[in-house]
Amino acid sequence: MRVAGLDLAASPSRCSGYVSINLRGRCDGVLLTAKCLGGDSEIINEIVREEIAVVAIDAPIAPEPVMRDVDRKMISLGFRVFPPSFSHMRELTRRGWGIYYTLRSMGVTAIETHPRSALKNGGYGDPYEASRAMGVRVGARLAGKDLEDALTAALVAAAYVWGVAERVWGSDGVIYLLPSYERLAT
Repeated sequence: MRVAGLDLAASPSRCSGYVSINLRGRCDGVLLTAKCLGGDSEIINEIVREEIAVVAIDAPIAPEPVMRDVDRKMISLGFRVFPPSFSHMRELTRRGWGIYYTLRSMGVTAIETHPRSALKNGGYGDPYEASRAMGVRVGARLAGKDLEDALTAALVAAAYVWGVAERVWGSDGVIYLLPSYERLAT
């Protein structure tokens, strides 16, 4: 099974980091793709071409850019998220919703994540430490924060498939995070 992480940029002219992982079993996988993508159709076409089953998106998944209950819960837990209602997040929220809705209509499971919070929740210093703990072989370090955040998002998608992803629930959404190393071992 293949999963992916998408560090979505608000503008199609900027790099949206994309990482895909081939899962061979629980806590066993290998990085397939790591690259920057641009427009919505390029992102969707890549996900379809690679036959991705689950994609974790680093963007608010909401039909409207408003402060959500799930954002309040994240903040109350000590995670620093920018709510969709912030001025620079409005465009990202609209773009994220469009991609989510399109993927969902195509049968691809799309979930929301926040990479920095995902790493913090799991107790990992960086995505490479998380990938080692999760048995995902990455190889060389990735070029830049966009791809590293996409790697973290892809690891969240793997944790979702394995049934060990942590969840922060709100009345209007769920944000998925990485589990601790101890939880992976159970």
